[in-house]
Amino acid sequence: MAYARPGKTRRRARIWVISHCEIFVMGRTWRVDEMVHGAARSLRRAVLLIQTLLVEAGSWWRIEETGVGDLDTFAPSRFYSRGGRLLSQAPVHQGIRAWPRKRAKQLAFVRDSLREARQRGDARLVRTYTVTLKAMLQTPRRLTR
Repeated sequence: MAYARPGKTRRRARIWVISHCEIFVMGRTWRVDEMVHGAARSLRRAVLLIQTLLVEAGSWWRIEETGVGDLDTFAPSRFYSRGGRLLSQAPVHQGIRAWPRKRAKQLAFVRDSLREARQRGDARLVRTYTVTLKAMLQTPRRLTR
């Protein structure tokens, strides 16, 4: 292990934490849901990574710089579009506007999965998809701020 010379402070290694963000709806309320996707050694590598990933419309990326082993202290966040373009703030309103399309896709997927489970006679999956479908039908068609 290398030690710093006396009188010199050793600079901690820095990483860029990459989080995927989207609107999450539970009942009649919504929140911004974040999931850490990974980390990169430089901002350039972090941006290159998010440019290669496909995510749904209405979602965005957040990148924060921090020290290795110091995950409690973060520099100010940088927000990026799903294509990797730098944004001045998180595009929450675009996420809210994209919700009806996302909800329609999710409903279609659950209905198709329920139909397939019924055809196969899988009672456990039928119960799971029925409960999921009932909960999804209680979410609003449109969101308000």
